[in-house]
Amino acid sequence: MDGANVLAEYIYNGKGQRAEKWIASENKCTVYHYNQSSLLIAESTSLKVCGVKSLQAVEKLFSS
Repeated sequence: MDGANVLAEYIYNGKGQRAEKWIASENKCTVYHYNQSSLLIAESTSLKVCGVKSLQAVEKLFSS
């Protein structure tokens, strides 16, 4: 999205759970981590761009 009025963007996974939140004004990305029972177990934050690459890393982390 390119709008100057964007406050935040959200990415959801295939289960409809929030996977990432990007806060435009802070350029901060929060990644939500779920266990195999679909319960939220952790949130991590970084000053980077959210996107598909980080989602793939999260999925790889929890797939075994």
